[in-house]
Amino acid sequence: MKTGAMHALYGGLAGGALIFFCYFLTSFTSDRKCVAAGVHLDLLLAAVFTVVFGLQSYKAYGVPAKMDRFPLFVILGLGSICHIGAMMLKKPRKDDK
Repeated sequence: MKTGAMHALYGGLAGGALIFFCYFLTSFTSDRKCVAAGVHLDLLLAAVFTVVFGLQSYKAYGVPAKMDRFPLFVILGLGSICHIGAMMLKKPRKDDK
């Protein structure tokens, strides 16, 4: 892989590590404020990553010098979208309380 693609991969892995930190923040504490902060930070990060990876995919599409990064941006963007969807499906409903 080229250097630009490796930077994209490192950015994606760092973002994934932040989201994993939010998971630990919500899973291993019973403090309601920590759980709420972890969930909201997680959703915010996933939304930001979706926009960033979408823009990067758009910029890389059709540019021969950036075609090695395009699949990576698409995969990371789709992963962010799936993450938001999973979080929305797991949201507690009023009748679950």
